[in-house]
Formats: sequence, C-alpha cells, structure tokens
Amino acid sequence: MSFLDDDDGDFLASGPAGGTGGAPKLASLFGGESRGQSDENFQYKAPKQPKKQKASAAGGDAAAVLQAAAVHSYKYTGDQAVNQGKVGAAIIGSHASKDYKLLLYVGKQQAVATAAITMQFNFLAQPNNYASFYDDQRQRWSICFDSASAAWDFSKHVAMAKFNSAGGGILMVPQDLSMGDGMTLGVGDQLECKYTGWLMQEHTIGKMFDSNASSDKSFRFKIGKGKVIKGWDEGVVGMKKGGRRFLVIPSSLAYGSQGAGDRIPPNAILLFEVEIKKVKFTKEKEAEAAAAEAAKQQAAAAAAETVSNASADSDIESRGRSLSSASLPEQSPAPGSQKAKLLSRIAKMGQSVIPVVSATDIGDAVDAGTTASHQQEAQPQAAIPVGGAVPVGMAQQPQQQPGMGMQPGGQPGMQ
Repeated sequence: MSFLDDDDGDFLASGPAGGTGGAPKLASLFGGESRGQSDENFQYKAPKQPKKQKASAAGGDAAAVLQAAAVHSYKYTGDQAVNQGKVGAAIIGSHASKDYKLLLYVGKQQAVATAAITMQFNFLAQPNNYASFYDDQRQRWSICFDSASAAWDFSKHVAMAKFNSAGGGILMVPQDLSMGDGMTLGVGDQLECKYTGWLMQEHTIGKMFDSNASSDKSFRFKIGKGKVIKGWDEGVVGMKKGGRRFLVIPSSLAYGSQGAGDRIPPNAILLFEVEIKKVKFTKEKEAEAAAAEAAKQQAAAAAAETVSNASADSDIESRGRSLSSASLPEQSPAPGSQKAKLLSRIAKMGQSVIPVVSATDIGDAVDAGTTASHQQEAQPQAAIPVGGAVPVGMAQQPQQQPGMGMQPGGQPGMQ
C-alpha cells in the first residue's frame, strides 16, 4: 500500500465532537455515520495541532477523536520492520458505548490498521519515542512520535481508553511512558519520585490537585508498607530508575467514598504521572544482584579464555603443518604430471636409438683388442656405443627399494 505525502495537519483531530455537525468524518470509519456514502464525505480538514474532544450526549454512540498525532509507521514482516511512511495515529472512542479503537490512517481518511482498545490491549513504550502494538489482525506495528511529549500524551489517552472500556471499574491501569534502566522495583524497595496528580473528569484528564514536579525535593516512600494509597503501592511495582509511568487509579484503590479534604471528592478516579528519580533496593535483592553480576562476569571471563585457548591451539596446529610441509623430502612426480610424462618420453626415445647387443658381440669386440684391457663378465645389459658417449637420459639410477622415503606407519616424510 502506498501512503500519501500529506501535511501533518491531515493526521490531526478537528472540530467539536457533538452537535449537529457531529464528530469529524474520521469517525465514520468506525460506523459513526451511515454506510454507503460516497468518498466525498471523507473530506477531513484538520488544523495543524490536535484538539482534545468530548463525546457529548447529543452525539450518541458516534465516535469522537480523543487524541491524534502524526507518526512514522513500521510494519513487521517476521522480525523485520518495514517502513510504511508517515501516517496519522488516532484514538477514537464513544464513552456511551465504551467502544475505543486505535487507528492508523493516511490522507483522505484511508484506514491502514485498527486495534480495539480494551483492558487486554498492550501499548508498549520503547526507547527514542517509539511504541508498538498489535492490530485486530494480529499484525505487529511500531510507530515513532516526533517528540517525547507527543508519545507520552498519546500513551496517556490509551490508558484512559482502556480504563473507560471497562466502564471505570475497580481495576487500575498502569501505562509506561518510558522504561528506565536497571533492576525493577518490588515490595520492600525504597524510591524517590516526582509526580503530578489529576482528577479524572468526564472520562479524561481534569483538574490537577497535587504535584511536586517543580519542587527540588522528591517524594520518598517504601513499597508495600501502607504509607501511600494502594494504587501507588501496586502501581510502581516493576518500574526502574529513570522510568516514567501513567496510573489510572479507581477510587477503591485511592480515597474511596471518603475523599481527601477539598481537593479530592468522594469516589474520585485519580490520574498520576510518576517519574522514578532514585532507588534503594532491599539487602537481599542487592545481594542477589551482586551474585548475578559476579556470575555474569565469571561466565564472560570463561568465554574469553575459551576463545583465547582455541586461538592458541589453532596457531600451534598451523605452525605444525608449516613445519611438516617444510621437512617433507622431494618426491617423484605423480604418474600423470607433465614432468613424469616428459621423462617417460625421453626414456622411450633413448631406448629406440640405442641398440641392445648380446654377450657374443661383446666377446668379439674383446678379441679384436678394442677393449682388451677392460674385459668384463658377460651379462645382459645395454651396450655403450663406441666413443664412450652416454646419451641424455641413460645415466643409471639406483633401483628404489620398497619403503624408501616412508617411515613405519606409511607416513611420508615424518621425522
């Protein structure tokens, strides 16, 4: 699918959700308007910046754009992420029907992917302003926002949509905004954090009631000791130093029907953004971490030693082969080599030129006085022609005995 190169504004929300004008045309992708309309009805003029919307009662079940942003999208094929270009990402929902979806779309309101947002939906924060999720077809997507604040705002609305999809029940929704580093926090660990708290009003972020974000002093507490509301004790478990998380806390895990003074009314749903600044783990966890780190270093050292030994053995073997090759005696050419063929031809040429004489001929020559002073025993051999010249290729060589040049065991040249 080829994506259109539209301005960022084409991917952002517009206009009021309710009234006769209704929700933006984008909502029609989710059945908010009647079917069978022409493509002209998908004209969607958006401002450059997204505007938060409210699904009014007048709008009925019509879906509204709750949050939108321009993102770079990547579609996974196996383990490979394939760049799909710049698209719009929007959270569409109806508070009346409790139906919420995450939509990826291009210009002219062409849907690329949709994912139903329920309590089971997982929107995973990743480094460098990335986030990943699976759509309704179980296709994995990764999207990259232009800034950290854009990624955080979008993730917050995902968390609120999850909570609202359950009708604002008794379950808390934690949503990581950034992951942090190091070991995860658990019961008994101590932390220092910065936070901001809001009331959830009309299904979205409402009035801020508390914050220490601009203070020089962080808030400190130990997890699981009952020094904070249950939503905090449970909500920060699993976080890491430097991590940031958004918590949607039902009243049953906050201040309940009693509320808290004038700032927090009874049965209030609370929203918190928490950032971990410092951590102090239990002695047992620190000991386990130290042991794990020592084991990791020991394993790394053992692996390095194994590689070093293997390299040394390879070097010794290579040198041994070199020395063995240098000590091998020069061997006769192979029967099929060019040198062997040449020597064979020379030998055959000599045999055809040089006559073979008998012992009688030798005796007659002796009687004639030609070689009287050098009489030899009469044995069948190749005669030397008169004049004493020895043709090329006729120099006699000692006959090779079986096993010459071979050591016991049949290995050539082994000393």
